[in-house]
Amino acid sequence: RGSRLARKSLAKNSRKTKKLGESWKEKEASTLDRSDKINLELKFRALLKRSKTENRSGFTKKELKVMFTQDFGIDIADDVFNKLFNLMDCDGNGFIDETEFAVTMCYLLHKGSTRDKRDLAYRLFDTNKDGAISKREFSEMMSTIFPSRLKPLLKVPAARQAYERFVEKELAGENLRFYIDISRIRSEFSETGVPSNIATSVIGNYIANNGEDQINISSVEREKIIEALSVADVRGDNVPCDIFDNPLSEITDMLERGSLIRFKKAVRTDSTIFTDLAWEVAGLKPYEKMSLTVFRRYTEQTPNLFQFLEDLKNELQEELNYDLRQSAYNAFNKSLPRNIINELL
Repeated sequence: RGSRLARKSLAKNSRKTKKLGESWKEKEASTLDRSDKINLELKFRALLKRSKTENRSGFTKKELKVMFTQDFGIDIADDVFNKLFNLMDCDGNGFIDETEFAVTMCYLLHKGSTRDKRDLAYRLFDTNKDGAISKREFSEMMSTIFPSRLKPLLKVPAARQAYERFVEKELAGENLRFYIDISRIRSEFSETGVPSNIATSVIGNYIANNGEDQINISSVEREKIIEALSVADVRGDNVPCDIFDNPLSEITDMLERGSLIRFKKAVRTDSTIFTDLAWEVAGLKPYEKMSLTVFRRYTEQTPNLFQFLEDLKNELQEELNYDLRQSAYNAFNKSLPRNIINELL
């Protein structure tokens, strides 16, 4: 009986999600500029014509991924692509039709009703399309969009703070501090070399045996760095930045292959890592969902969080830079009314 009720509930939610998706598609389609809609529909037909899909009315998820990577030349992360497909597949039938393609591409390019990347992010991660983001959806969103490389991750203040707390709990804070300090030193002293007093302080803290934040590197590498400092001191020279290259590479690899992967997984499954604090900052109670207004207000405090969407928009803009006047137009102009051709040109 319990299983039967669960199936009924799932089917009901699925129908509700489908209805909400179709309603959104109709609403967005009505906001599209006529020439944008025609251009994108032509692009869709051109892509469909040269594809190997058996369904002549649309693309499957797998076929759409091939389109992005091969036709558009856009390398998009699997997690983000899954969210993108869910957004595009408004009616939930597993295929992207002409209208869904046009509506979503315009949305990605900040046309139609979307105003900027925050509106787009909100829609992408509202997986059940009910117009609000739950803590589960928010956690999934953050886990997906947090970069998988240290350099871009640390440019996002909210992500950096959460990751710093996470590595401290893992008792690996010295590795992240070393990465941050050496990255800054290389940026400031790459041409002049590191002043002796700064190099001495860094080596004493991170490299020398029994240093307060001693990192785990080979004894050979440790001795080579200490020797380089001694030689520079005798000559009265600055210390070359490249003496830190090998340990920095080792520590970066260790963090990106270890704690950073665990951090992204933890953000998805444990709300205390990031989401609870976000709810508190946003002034929401634990059981409340996040509206678009609250989401926009919250993300104003988190610069660079959705830079990946801006990058995606720019790549799509370049690909769909209305080369349709040449590619899709040439393929289909014979079937177009003269007034539409004039509108495109």
